Amino acid sequence: MVAIPQRQPIDIPFLQQEIKRGLVMSVNYILSQYIEEAMSQATYDKLEDGTFVARIPSCKGVIAFASTLRECDRQLRSILEDWILVGLKLGHTLPIINNSA
Repeated sequence: MVAIPQRQPIDIPFLQQEIKRGLVMSVNYILSQYIEEAMSQATYDKLEDGTFVARIPSCKGVIAFASTLRECDRQLRSILEDWILVGLKLGHTLPIINNSA
């Protein structure tokens, strides 16, 4: 059985300070846009057993499995969000995602 990592609690005073400084909104917008563009590159396949698999080729290791397509999409988005947060925390460079090219 795979253990699902727990999300870290949000530091509310720090977050409030960053909102006042106007930093959180711009970062939130940039991350939201990055997530949407990455999700638009997602590929979905139906497996032999009737379940679904989804992956984002440009984001190595971002893959999800679920019994329905909708759940697979939801899981993929959650995994992508966690993948981004862990990557940023570890100082990794995120791949360039650009749908306008």
